[in-house]
Amino acid sequence: MSYPTVSVLIPTYKHEDYIGQTLDSILEQEYDGKIEVHVFDDCSPDKTATIVKGYANKHPDVIILHENPENLGSGLASFAHHQVPITSPFWCILEGDDYWCDTSALKDRVDALMDNPNLVACAGMTNILKDGKVDTPLTTCLQTYNLADMAYFKRVYTTYVHTSSI
Repeated sequence: MSYPTVSVLIPTYKHEDYIGQTLDSILEQEYDGKIEVHVFDDCSPDKTATIVKGYANKHPDVIILHENPENLGSGLASFAHHQVPITSPFWCILEGDDYWCDTSALKDRVDALMDNPNLVACAGMTNILKDGKVDTPLTTCLQTYNLADMAYFKRVYTTYVHTSSI
């Protein structure tokens, strides 16, 4: 099977202690397609941008740093400001202080979407760590749901999904 390009969008602010682990978790993915990583630094006052530049210099075909001219206050504002044309068929968001602990995370999600053409997204369970230990596991209570159910039938679902698992 031929795997398509996947774009990973990383909004970041003051993540110097975490961004290296975030980028390493992407670079370690066992994925046969191309991965392009867009890091959006929101004027971090620490060394976040410097660390990302080091990774971008080592992996120029994978990692691209987009620096905001001023603090915009959110990842969505950063995405909108830079208007990076994402042409890959699949994309995901991994914030600058999140990381994948499973080296097949990306492949598993792409496989799920490619095997089920009616799906528009997929997500998995997320663990929140506190002091190096799992503090809170996060998962949705539903296996599947669709927009029509929510819009037309006014059903309310608990569908919280952490950005690192989308």
